[in-house]
Amino acid sequence: RDPGPSSSVAGPIYGSQLVGGDGGGAWSDGNTCNGQHVTGFRLKWGDQVGAVQFQYGANGWATMQGNHDKGWRSEVILPGDEYITRVEYRGGNVVDSLTFISNKGRRFGPYGTGGGGGAGSYQASPGQMLGCVSGRAGKQIDKLIFSSTGPR
Repeated sequence: RDPGPSSSVAGPIYGSQLVGGDGGGAWSDGNTCNGQHVTGFRLKWGDQVGAVQFQYGANGWATMQGNHDKGWRSEVILPGDEYITRVEYRGGNVVDSLTFISNKGRRFGPYGTGGGGGAGSYQASPGQMLGCVSGRAGKQIDKLIFSSTGPR
C-alpha cells in the first residue's frame, strides 16, 4: 500500500496548530477552558507578544502567561454573539505578532510589531470557534497552540 496521502487536493488544514519555538515553560488553559470558547483576551506586546491571558465564557479568565511586568496594552471582550474563528500570526523562536478575526469579520490587531519569523494562520474547524489555548512562555510568549471547540 502506498503510504502517501490519498488525495492531492490542496485545502485548509483543521485541528490544533502551533506558532513559535520551544523556549520557556509549558502551560495550558485546559482547566479553565474546559470545553468553552475564547470570549476575550488581554495582551502585552511590543516587538513580540510578551504576555497573553484568555477568557473562556462563564469559566472566566485563565492564568496570565508570559511577562508579568507592566499593565495590559490591549484588552478585548467580545459580545455574546461574536467569537474568534481565525488567528493570523508571525513567529519563529517566539510569537512576534497576533491578529484575531471574528465570525463578524472584525479584526483585532496586529498585536506585536516584530517582523521576524514566518507568517501563518489558524482557522477554526468549520462551524467551530477558537477553543482552549496552550503553549510555552518565559519572559515572552515562546509558543501558542490553538484548537477549536463548539458545535459543528
